[in-house]
Amino acid sequence: MDSPSVCFRDDTDELFSQLDALTIRTGMVTKSSQHVELYRVRDVSSSESAFTGGKVSLAMQDGTVHVAQPIQRADAVATRIRAMVNAAKSSRNVQHREDL
Repeated sequence: MDSPSVCFRDDTDELFSQLDALTIRTGMVTKSSQHVELYRVRDVSSSESAFTGGKVSLAMQDGTVHVAQPIQRADAVATRIRAMVNAAKSSRNVQHREDL
């Protein structure tokens, strides 16, 4: 039986999630993939532009930032990813602590 998954697609980029991980696939000619463990995400943000499309950014605990763009309905996608991040943290008993 396959794992439950969620896929957010645009023309060139794809966000694919299975349980507590997210894979960001980008590019048409030069393709790349970034694997993100959702319990390690510190912040999810989004922005939308009529000219460049939407963008979803994932800030990680180690300071790196993963960006997926262009994403249609970026605000809705970010909200869904936030819920997935919270579920992944809950399943691993990870608590978010603000840096002092």
